Amino acid sequence: MSWFDPRQWILVLILFGVSVLGFKFWEHRLVSKGYDQGVAATQNQYKEKLAQAVALGAKQTAELQQSADKARKEKHYAVQTVTADYDRIVAGLRYRTERPGGADMSSSSGDGQVASGCTGAELYRPDGALLARESLRAETIRIELKACYEQYDKAALILGSVSEK
Repeated sequence: MSWFDPRQWILVLILFGVSVLGFKFWEHRLVSKGYDQGVAATQNQYKEKLAQAVALGAKQTAELQQSADKARKEKHYAVQTVTADYDRIVAGLRYRTERPGGADMSSSSGDGQVASGCTGAELYRPDGALLARESLRAETIRIELKACYEQYDKAALILGSVSEK
């Protein structure tokens, strides 16, 4: 066989082509295997992070729920206390005089002495009841607003710590 024999060159070209195709096949397999391993590792990392985030979320949700329950109980107790004070005040107004009607509007409900300050002792029963009712309403709103602010601050503190991580 000589170097000029076309069968020899065809055989060399076929061997070279098979070698290149074999190399490309194994290269593709190795790259594909490495890619699959990388994808699996990344998926495992994200699954772990997801499990941690879910656990943290459940913990924070439970903490917020406990805080809300505690705040709700405290608010309920404070409203009950204020309502009891209102009931006591209204019961004390029972002994006050009624507001006179008609031409007798100029008379005072007190004993005729002029007070140097306003203590509410000269108020008629309906006026005192109205002021006590308004005071109860305002105090109830104040208590609910305070509870709302406290719950918001607690949630902002917990959620703020999450956003920093």
